Amino acid sequence: MVQSAFPAEKLLGIDHPAPVGLRNENATSPFLLLCDHAGNAVPSKLQNLGLPSSELDRHIGYDIGILGVSGFLSDLLAAPLVFQRYSRLVVECNRVATSRDSIALISDGTAIPGNIGLDELARAKRHAEIAQPYHREIVSRLEDKKIRVYQRCCWQCIVSHRSFWLSQRPGLGTWDCVLVRMLGLAYKFLQFWKNRRTS
Repeated sequence: MVQSAFPAEKLLGIDHPAPVGLRNENATSPFLLLCDHAGNAVPSKLQNLGLPSSELDRHIGYDIGILGVSGFLSDLLAAPLVFQRYSRLVVECNRVATSRDSIALISDGTAIPGNIGLDELARAKRHAEIAQPYHREIVSRLEDKKIRVYQRCCWQCIVSHRSFWLSQRPGLGTWDCVLVRMLGLAYKFLQFWKNRRTS
């Protein structure tokens, strides 16, 4: 049985990767790129949440391939990228702390043993050590951008990246078509920005 509550020591130790990853962190582009589900790391104290690695490597663990795409766009646009290294199954950084589904009990039909029966302290640790540093980094950069936008009279654009997968569940079979249309729009937008940079 996976332990669901922990003593007072921190969840992340010095041997753990920092929750927040940065790329081109000093870039001054009007773009800010975000990647909430870039990684599938799990703190060692959580014992892989009671899951085999094969489950964490599925899309339930992270957005497969999105960090590579985000990094490419970060370099192309000379834009800062902020990304989360820990799995969304540890804590969902795209939810507020008070949301009960910020720590999933089931994801795409897979039960998450290490998330069952968590007390408030265990939940609070995940938010405090993993989700909140990510949110603070984003807020800090948005505040900085407000100042720079005002001073330079430039515009800004926040781009949050996702990847999707085809599911066998009824009603979700059109995601591939929607994604193609989104990619077409993104291509036109990137061409516009490249022309803007070289003009």
